[in-house]
Amino acid sequence: MAVTLSFAQHESVFVVFPKEGGKGLTPECTRFTANEITEPWTLSFQSDALHRGPAEPVALERLIDLSASTNLAVRHYSGKIVYRTTFKCAPIPCNRVFLNLGEVAVTAKVKVNGKHAGGTCFAPYRLDVTPFVKDGENELEIEVCNLWINRLVADVGMENSPTWLSWSKWCESWGTNPPRAKSGLLGPVRIETTELVKE
Repeated sequence: MAVTLSFAQHESVFVVFPKEGGKGLTPECTRFTANEITEPWTLSFQSDALHRGPAEPVALERLIDLSASTNLAVRHYSGKIVYRTTFKCAPIPCNRVFLNLGEVAVTAKVKVNGKHAGGTCFAPYRLDVTPFVKDGENELEIEVCNLWINRLVADVGMENSPTWLSWSKWCESWGTNPPRAKSGLLGPVRIETTELVKE
């Protein structure tokens, strides 16, 4: 018997084999489908004096690395970002429905139709959302928290900066081309379904 397995980064699985010569076993396989969410996204930021994010929601036609945004308030933002969109789930006889977030920088908490569906902070950024989805249109909310470094990069040398480090040499070592960390929900975000099919 040969079994082929595909693993995402840091992923592990349990594999259970039946005893040889077992009777009454029905061969089964899993039918897998994946559909990317292509609806626009609305992003909400913390806009207080400390976080200094955009005061109004930001609309995105597609997901991007926020550290590459042309909007400086988005590019240098550090804090919580709430992504909202909708997706459709077809009435198929699937066994499980998963939400695959693709790439996240750095942590994510998910709500489906207003209900908390779980959180994740490392790959694979994938959650079982079977109990929360419904046939037809579903509301999706993903709360992402990113790193502090992009805010620090923007505040280096700023007079009366609200951010502060005890070791200023760290910032000085960046020079004139400071690094920026990936930020936000990069995706692609997919709805994945699995269905057991008896052969």
